[in-house]
Amino acid sequence: MPLYAESSGDAGAKKIDDLTDAITIGNNLYLGLDAGINDDNTNNQNVAIGRAALMMNTSGLWNTA
Repeated sequence: MPLYAESSGDAGAKKIDDLTDAITIGNNLYLGLDAGINDDNTNNQNVAIGRAALMMNTSGLWNTA
């Protein structure tokens, strides 16, 4: 019995923003539920991975979490 499900259609994300728990805004990358949710939508060059990572950051620059 396979441990995966096969899909015959056009399933899956084509880019990061297609994922339900990932966003890219400017040069920011946020992966995880609520990660970077309060970003000010500018080019802060932040990277956050994990649930609520950098959630409280609004305008900080060059952060990695």
